[in-house]
Amino acid sequence: MKHLHVPVMVNEVIRELDIKSDGLYLDCTLGLAGHSIAISNATNPQPKIIGLEVDEEAVEKAKINIKNNKANIKIFKESFLNMESIIKFNGIPSAVDGVLLDLGMSSLQLNSSQKGFSFRKDSPLDMRFDSKDELTADHILNNYSFKKLRQILEMFGEERSAKSIAKTIIDSRPIKTTLQLSQIVISVKGKNKNRMLHPATKTFQALRIAVNKELERLPQVLNSATKILRSGGRIVVISYHSLEDRIVKNFIGHETSRCICNPKIPICICQHKPRLKTTGKNFYKPTNEEINQNFSSRSAILRVAEKL
Repeated sequence: MKHLHVPVMVNEVIRELDIKSDGLYLDCTLGLAGHSIAISNATNPQPKIIGLEVDEEAVEKAKINIKNNKANIKIFKESFLNMESIIKFNGIPSAVDGVLLDLGMSSLQLNSSQKGFSFRKDSPLDMRFDSKDELTADHILNNYSFKKLRQILEMFGEERSAKSIAKTIIDSRPIKTTLQLSQIVISVKGKNKNRMLHPATKTFQALRIAVNKELERLPQVLNSATKILRSGGRIVVISYHSLEDRIVKNFIGHETSRCICNPKIPICICQHKPRLKTTGKNFYKPTNEEINQNFSSRSAILRVAEKL
């Protein structure tokens, strides 16, 4: 049985990674291997690809997809936080030709009845990408103070109704399922049929980010990816909301700058050395054709930089 998954902006990923047949590429967010398979099949002979994935179900289904497509991909069931040690301790060359980070959620994660990522399914409030992590959405919703809940909703969801939602969450405890949480948010925000986003979208986003420490970990991941790139190698990052994209944009801006001094200082004293350079446009968006075929790609932003 094939487990179908449509990778986002796959043509742009292949183009911007500048795939070489003798290259070594690291897919930090393997998922069902959609991007990795496309990268593997981009040249003949195939390049070597290392795929990192923490979700056990995704790993098993990725193996099937890789076998069906005869792709040259080696999987490690590891977090991308560990990419440097994986490279170091597994006999892998110390520098890779390209790194891909797709920060979006896969259809497998959204459709899982146990993960709790979707407000359209009645699931436990888990929301962990890596089941070895301790913090869950259930713990946050049922134990955090009003102040902390409000901060999470405002900072990670940019939710304008954060105050009212946080209060209603506390008044409604215990909260045990995704549909229960979704109904709580709808009771505060109402149901607007003309609204593009479901009323609970920002609340679920905020909780997922908090559970997985996504914004806290992203700079570390970008730094590690830059370290393991060879000179001329490229990092490609696809993000799906402004909070992630701002971090990626600022990281690339910092690492491509020759001076990071305060603009008020007349002479550079920072001695900063850039590690990256830009390769073309500041960012890329999916085409209208892709959005029509894969609506989940609509918010994607792709950024790329090259190691000096």
